[in-house]
Amino acid sequence: MVESVEYDLTKIIQELKPEIIVVHHPLFDSHQDHKFAALAVFEALKKAGIKDGNLYLYIVAIGYGPYYPYGPIDTIVSLPPFFKHKVLFQKIYSCFLSNKLQKEKFFALEDMHDIRPFPSINGKAGFMLNMAIFNNFIEGVRGFFRGDVSFYHRAVRTNELFFIVPFEDVDSFLK
Repeated sequence: MVESVEYDLTKIIQELKPEIIVVHHPLFDSHQDHKFAALAVFEALKKAGIKDGNLYLYIVAIGYGPYYPYGPIDTIVSLPPFFKHKVLFQKIYSCFLSNKLQKEKFFALEDMHDIRPFPSINGKAGFMLNMAIFNNFIEGVRGFFRGDVSFYHRAVRTNELFFIVPFEDVDSFLK
């Protein structure tokens, strides 16, 4: 299956010849699916043979602790603490997010909760489950405006941070 995914990605990259590919940073994102998805893109990019362009790597699930990104919700995202790691990137790009885009990102992150399947429960138990889901959503909306510290609320900042790696340097990640 992995070979099939790489093959499909390679064909897409060869056909589209993108100048920018946005993907998770495989060294710092702690979520295994994010790491493997990024590595599949890197392998496909290598096989496609395209050298002109840049990877924009970002971090969603960082393993340094529950508080990154640091600081209040209305501040910029800073660099994560790299500690012992060697970081591969050529540049860093910080993309400003307007208030409108921040709110849209917040609701997009909140919608991720809705795609999780949960059992169909009838009667009083079903009503209670639906009320709990609704109350969690309402608390999430309130948290956006008062500075909740959960990841979904800390991740909505005034900027997005990307580590830029030229396509030609992809081999550095694969060694």
